[in-house]
Amino acid sequence: GMRPLLAASVTAATILSSSSLAWLSSVVSPRWSALRRLAPSAIISANSRRGPHFAHFLTVGGVNMVESAVRKDGDFVSYIDSLPEMLNETLRKNGRVRVFMGNEAADADSIVSSLTLGYAESMKPSKAPSELMVPVVSAPRADLSLRRDVVILLDIAGINPENLLYIDDEIVVDRLLSPPVSGKEDPRSITLTDHNRIRSSLRDLAPLVTEIVDHHEDSGHHSSVTVESGRRSIAFDGGKATVASTCTLVTELLLDDQTSGGKGN
Repeated sequence: GMRPLLAASVTAATILSSSSLAWLSSVVSPRWSALRRLAPSAIISANSRRGPHFAHFLTVGGVNMVESAVRKDGDFVSYIDSLPEMLNETLRKNGRVRVFMGNEAADADSIVSSLTLGYAESMKPSKAPSELMVPVVSAPRADLSLRRDVVILLDIAGINPENLLYIDDEIVVDRLLSPPVSGKEDPRSITLTDHNRIRSSLRDLAPLVTEIVDHHEDSGHHSSVTVESGRRSIAFDGGKATVASTCTLVTELLLDDQTSGGKGN
């Protein structure tokens, strides 16, 4: 359970400002094919606590280790590609589903942190065998092309955006994010990444929020999700974020889990 978590952690990318996107285009584009040979699914979590807001790529040695881990223990791209089919099958069997969803702005940090955390959780040996981890892009499908930083990152990682699930997809609207039925046990749960209060349009789903991973000031909502349980990871203290992106926090959580032998929740 340790190596795929590490592989997932280095797949994470960071929020990119417009200036860093220009940097990414100028530096990465000339080396595009070489990077794709070296790291088809490896973009390291980019924002360190001290660093500027741009993506850093793995060294050749790191890439070799990551590729080996991905091939052996589970392919991130295959996981993404198979999600729609797996979701249909899980829903057909009335199985449990955990939805991973970033904030309403749907920037790179939100999208990549939800994708990466969903994949990492799916690889944990401690997860319920019948529970499917489902990252959902928190933007309409037609809008992703407007987020050029995200498109570039996904392309470098070998992910086809068409295979992702989006917040306005019919199956997402009708099955994953539909209002709970009163008096009936709900097989869904929700993990919020890069925000700590579910958007107002989904407030009926607030009781389903069971995990928060974020770096913004804690709004105090979803009080049943506690720090003590290990399910409320909000990197904000003393009036400021203690990490520069949620992807950084996701990576740190996964590395901590690896160090502890993969025994975390």
